[in-house]
Amino acid sequence: MSKHIETPEKMPQASKMTSLKINPRTRYLADLAATITNQSLTAYIENALLDSFSKVTLRVPQELEPVYGPNGEAVRPDPTDVEQERVQNEAMSIANRADDLWSESEFGRIESLAILAPRLVPDEEKALLNYIHNQKSLRIEVEETHKLFAGKGYKLNKAKINLEWDSIKVAFEKAKAGKGK
Repeated sequence: MSKHIETPEKMPQASKMTSLKINPRTRYLADLAATITNQSLTAYIENALLDSFSKVTLRVPQELEPVYGPNGEAVRPDPTDVEQERVQNEAMSIANRADDLWSESEFGRIESLAILAPRLVPDEEKALLNYIHNQKSLRIEVEETHKLFAGKGYKLNKAKINLEWDSIKVAFEKAKAGKGK
């Protein structure tokens, strides 16, 4: 008889208790808004958070650097088209990328964030991802490669990584401790 092992990606996710400090004015207004909209305070706050995700973008706007003439005079480039900027920010909003960002698996969340907004990945998680990429046992070699890569490429074996996640983190910590000696 085979033993069935669930990966973290397939486990159901229950709501988690979160404690927040909210100033009395904001709490009162949230209670009032929840009452008016016929929601519990928890439901109101959760919905307000979900709504706010459309206003937060992962995208870093392009900086407009000045161009200098032969005598050192600075000329600022024309600003980016406001509508184009809005569309690009909206496309990279947390609300629009939520399905790409969220995973039941901790590894999946770290990998997605590293792809979509690498600047937001903490250094420790960047080092863990680098460790994972360097473990050939966690790779699946692929024939098709992107035109920018020479030779064969690889994909990460997500099923194996999720199954072995805790032991991978322990091995990473040991490897990190070994380098510090």
